[in-house]
Amino acid sequence: QKFDADDGAWSAVTRTEFGDSQVTVTGEEATVMEGFFGRDSIHVGRVGMDPVAALKQFRLHNTDRTVELNLVYPKPAKPELRLYLNQSKGFKPRPTEIWFVYVRRSDIFLGSMTRQKWDQQF
Repeated sequence: QKFDADDGAWSAVTRTEFGDSQVTVTGEEATVMEGFFGRDSIHVGRVGMDPVAALKQFRLHNTDRTVELNLVYPKPAKPELRLYLNQSKGFKPRPTEIWFVYVRRSDIFLGSMTRQKWDQQF
């Protein structure tokens, strides 16, 4: 409701996820992303196998910017969805920050903020 979103989810970034520059997208986050992009349009396999198919475009929360990040099921036998973070492209939340994804009309947004700021808003 806060973001006038049709759907959305969030979780905290772990130190391991930050260090590996990737978040494992599970639960509601996966439902939001799979629902928006379509499960069949998300690349299965390593990013390097098809870099074009791995790239997905997101709008950044509270900006006019878009960012292209890799979103894949890296292991064909395991339905684990991963979003690859990239500071130079503009999206790499810090450890313990909240990262969130939401859909508003025909766009999908990514954002992050400190836990304290998140808790103040909600």
